Amino acid sequence: MKSWYSWRIPLAGVGALALALLLGQLGRGAQKTLVPPLRGAPAAMGGATFQLAVEGRLTTTFSSCSGIGSDQEIVEYQDGEDRTLRKRPGRNRLLNVALTRNATSDTQLWAWRQDVINGQMNNARKKCTITVLDSAGKPVMAWELSQAWPCALTAGVKDGTNQVVEELTITTEAVTRKQ
Repeated sequence: MKSWYSWRIPLAGVGALALALLLGQLGRGAQKTLVPPLRGAPAAMGGATFQLAVEGRLTTTFSSCSGIGSDQEIVEYQDGEDRTLRKRPGRNRLLNVALTRNATSDTQLWAWRQDVINGQMNNARKKCTITVLDSAGKPVMAWELSQAWPCALTAGVKDGTNQVVEELTITTEAVTRKQ
């Protein structure tokens, strides 16, 4: 008479073999079968250009842009006798937008910055539009900045190159996504 566990050993071996084969197949085809591609998902953009229009007039294009958006203060408080620290949203803060371009002989941005330096804020505050153009030059995103003005404008040599770049930093009181 066979012992009570003798039939379980071959069964366990067959199960382990089936599991190994299944995992091997999943590993080879996981990209195709487990995670189907999203339909209508936007493609990643490479080679984007950022166009700046001030008061509706195209000023210039930039090779990089960062900081469009906002963040929120987090207010922590203790509710009564409960020793758990709670969190709630505090003040909203708009971020400064930094744009970088190769230096040019155009002085429009420097004149705009000079209005701020001279304290002529009524002239300096402008409506700006930043438009993202894909590698084919087609607009794909746009933001409108209200009451925007240049809080910094610098020129210098790009790290590791002899290329002179200008960086414009704009502060604003409202940002609206247009496209």
